[in-house]
Amino acid sequence: MEPTDPETLCTYAARVSPPGAGGIGLIQILGPQALSVVMSCLRPRREGRNLTLEPDRPRLVRFMDGDELVDEVVVVCSEPSTEGSSVLISGHGGVRVVERILMSLERSGAVIREHLEAREVWNLSSPIEAAVMDSLPLAQTQRMAKWLIGQIAILFEAMKNCQVSISHDRTDDARSILEKLLQSHPRSRMLLDGIHVVIVGPPNSGKSTLANCLYEKPWSIESAEAGTTRDWVEHPIAIRGVPVSLADTAGLRQGCDALEQQALELSAPVIRRADVQLLVLDGSLATCPLSGHWFDSWLDERRVIVVLNKSDLGIRLETPEWMSQACWNSAVRISALQNHGVDAMGERMLQQVGLDSDFFNAPCIWDRSQYEAIEEILKFLNSHPQQAITEINRHFLAFPT
Repeated sequence: MEPTDPETLCTYAARVSPPGAGGIGLIQILGPQALSVVMSCLRPRREGRNLTLEPDRPRLVRFMDGDELVDEVVVVCSEPSTEGSSVLISGHGGVRVVERILMSLERSGAVIREHLEAREVWNLSSPIEAAVMDSLPLAQTQRMAKWLIGQIAILFEAMKNCQVSISHDRTDDARSILEKLLQSHPRSRMLLDGIHVVIVGPPNSGKSTLANCLYEKPWSIESAEAGTTRDWVEHPIAIRGVPVSLADTAGLRQGCDALEQQALELSAPVIRRADVQLLVLDGSLATCPLSGHWFDSWLDERRVIVVLNKSDLGIRLETPEWMSQACWNSAVRISALQNHGVDAMGERMLQQVGLDSDFFNAPCIWDRSQYEAIEEILKFLNSHPQQAITEINRHFLAFPT
């Protein structure tokens, strides 16, 4: 008789909600002693009452650290199986509260893990499902969560089609599918990590007014006096459900004072690393106050969207001599003050980074391990096609039996 693997005897506990402070904190306990470990830390809300946990029936109880109340939590347990039980604790999401719950569980016999694999927590049928469930906490908006869940079916079908193409000697078709998936990875990461967008332009062009319009809060100071924004301001927003990190920067101009010059220098890395650079110009002026020096030194025309602001006053500005006609012809007209044209500008931002409607309906990969798996599959495609099929199965379609 073979000895029992010690790993199978352990009861694990881990936080399954995103790290850091939040509205709620979720802690999963898995293993043969999960129920007894949790029960040792619980007390009924009213003294003298019996405390029992029934499968799939949430109970509001008191979580104790010895004789001290840590939090009032909702506890749900699963039906026991051959591997033991699963218990989910939902409490307040303060960092210290979650830490104390985990410490108490550890003292009661649980082994604390930083992360539980999705396959350990959910009854999943494929590595794609596991990758989706592992990444769901990273989804910053409801639309991104729906996009991830949709990939269970979309990516699964694409990988099955890839296997069929390989088995019928259509390696070019298989290669096309795999290479498109590799190309999708940077944009998929944008959906989870957020698009970096920066607002730049000369003073008094309405940059801070536009920023506050997008923030939907007065984070940036608005003033007719040039040089009001002395430091860059960055806050998260969502454009059509896509997470965006939006930065408002100091105005670009010559002859500014030492403090304003320092603010510009601090803004430089933020501007240069942005995925989208919104160049805001006062469209009501007859001439552009911005010189070509700023455009050439600070901006990348491939990432620039020219925004002609103050359209409510009429657009008089003509193409600056230092700007290409193609860049000018694609300019968007808005009134940040009246919130006119801002939605269309947001749509243009998504198109600029390749996040059009077609992308959201196409198969994508978002995890680095998926990327490396496809690179490996491509190596086998011509020389060992059967091995390529096996690797697709192993990394995407089925767990080993």
